[in-house]
Amino acid sequence: MTSVNPLRVGMDSKADPFNLLIVEDDPHCMDFLKFVFQEAGFRCRMAGTIGEAWTLLKSRIPDLIILDEHLPDGSGLDLCRRIRQEGGLRRVLVAFLTARKSVSDGGEWSKAGGDACWAKTGKHARLTAAAHALLRRRDWDAREEESRVPGLSIDLDKQFVSYNQIRSRELSRREMRLFRLIINAYPRPCSREEIEKSLFCYDKSDISALALNQIVSRLKKKLPPNFLPFFQTIHGTGYCLIIPSPDAEKSSV
Repeated sequence: MTSVNPLRVGMDSKADPFNLLIVEDDPHCMDFLKFVFQEAGFRCRMAGTIGEAWTLLKSRIPDLIILDEHLPDGSGLDLCRRIRQEGGLRRVLVAFLTARKSVSDGGEWSKAGGDACWAKTGKHARLTAAAHALLRRRDWDAREEESRVPGLSIDLDKQFVSYNQIRSRELSRREMRLFRLIINAYPRPCSREEIEKSLFCYDKSDISALALNQIVSRLKKKLPPNFLPFFQTIHGTGYCLIIPSPDAEKSSV
């Protein structure tokens, strides 16, 4: 009989795992958090200081940062403020961990730009449930992305997009991330550097021009045929959407 890990129930084993950066200086707490989130299907990187965290952030943008309030080289609040001032990191989710009830109930973490503040607890199911809830809330931001391009619809449950009611083939989670990065950058180009930091695994060998080109190629084959002409490659820079305005389309008829 095969045993089922209750922490993984509801997780799609074929989907790319969410990427976490856990910033915690207590080694016992760090080990606990790493175990809990890895068991729940997350991919985790660990940092014990602000300096280590910043180095990791520069090499790879996570989906969620779990941040201790006090660190050996400064305040987690200060790190969060710095993250919010960095253009490429402004959309990263940040959840604080604290043992001080006054902090979790107060507004310090919110003023610093945090998305949530959780009390330190030994109840692993509570932590992973809170992380999944926060990530789901981020996915609701897809509605904002749809508004950037009239006629666009994004279905994150079934992993497809539609443009003027013509739908794509099912996208992988990584292909959907790439598509949303480009949508969020619109109307400016989305650089290859931005994509590499947000899209690829931690293994440096995975970050290559060939790997990115393959994902872009697969995405283009799956996009709705009426949307594909707007998806443009800017050689030496990245990718951009070039969508004519409705008035321009009418004048060309």
